[in-house]
Amino acid sequence: MITVDFKEVLYKALPIDAQDLTSAVDVVVVGDKTGLEPDNLYDYDWDTVAIETVNSWQYVARPVVANYAHSQDTTYHMKKSIKLADFYNPFIKASNLSYAYDTVQANPTDSTLVIHEDGMSPTGQSPARYADSNNSTYISNPAPAGNQIYYVWHIGNTYLGHSFACIGFRLVYSMKLKSTATAPFPYVQINHVKYYTDGNGRQHDLFTIGNYSIPDTDGKLNDIYAILPVPLHWDPDNGIIGNSTTAILLNAWDANFTNAGDFKIYEFFPLMVDFSKLQDVAAAEIKLPATRPAQVVVKGYSTPDTSLTVTGYPGGDITAAVASVEYKHDMENGLITVYSLEQSTLIRESDYGQARRALDIQVNNRVKLSQQGVKSVKPLIY
Repeated sequence: MITVDFKEVLYKALPIDAQDLTSAVDVVVVGDKTGLEPDNLYDYDWDTVAIETVNSWQYVARPVVANYAHSQDTTYHMKKSIKLADFYNPFIKASNLSYAYDTVQANPTDSTLVIHEDGMSPTGQSPARYADSNNSTYISNPAPAGNQIYYVWHIGNTYLGHSFACIGFRLVYSMKLKSTATAPFPYVQINHVKYYTDGNGRQHDLFTIGNYSIPDTDGKLNDIYAILPVPLHWDPDNGIIGNSTTAILLNAWDANFTNAGDFKIYEFFPLMVDFSKLQDVAAAEIKLPATRPAQVVVKGYSTPDTSLTVTGYPGGDITAAVASVEYKHDMENGLITVYSLEQSTLIRESDYGQARRALDIQVNNRVKLSQQGVKSVKPLIY
């Protein structure tokens, strides 16, 4: 029987598997355009002096990534990337967007989101407010009078603290075009603009524009969305540094409708990435070396194994790899088995406190071990 001084084990840091150590995390929100496909897509450089296009590119998306680095990342430099789960909504709720109405079609200041609209009724009503699954609230076209229907969101460079947080739109609507409708048909446009000056002092306006036809629904309700990240060549590492704006534009002409209410907008709002919420997701993936070992002490002899499961703890069962097994004689309990657990597989930074409390519960809590031949016991938890 191997006998080791219990104090030496209790306060000795356990070995950590390097592949489980994580001090920084990138959460990939989206890697390419998705949703409704654009009818046409433009990615070009407009020279504001020569008034001409000087470059154009085939569009390649710059992935949308949320970053989180623990303060100890400067020591460990262990980063990993994860893809956001498909069921997770990374966008800010429409009802939480703060915006202002603009009576003229003007660009916003850097930190604002501005709405400009013409041709819908009632005026001054944002369908972002209607994002409540209530199909009795909407704005719609008035009686056709040969007017343009125009609705646009302007998002400033530092709105919510992130440039290009807006990467798309959602539109819930119904539409019934008349049989003699002619182009241009109703569409939504995503328009990203980057303003920068190159090393020669030349001013550039970079545009990435996607145009999306709004399908006719014969008066039935429809829900569409589109995501268009900025292009890869706009990366700051390429020297593309400067202010930016994004506009989400809805355009239609009432001459293409027969009656008032043939075009109803129930919800229309920009899809704004909630980077603060995503940083919490990234932080939950951090795994650092343990500051103290976790141990489960069972009265009597238990067969060694490579893993251990403890059930019945607050917050859920705990399963971990076993770093070492020791047998000792305790004055009060006689023979005891000491399992030291690999904390790299047990505890993440986000739930360290919860797991620590779980390992400190009272001695009389019932716990079950998953090892073969070991019955349910009442362990001592350290």
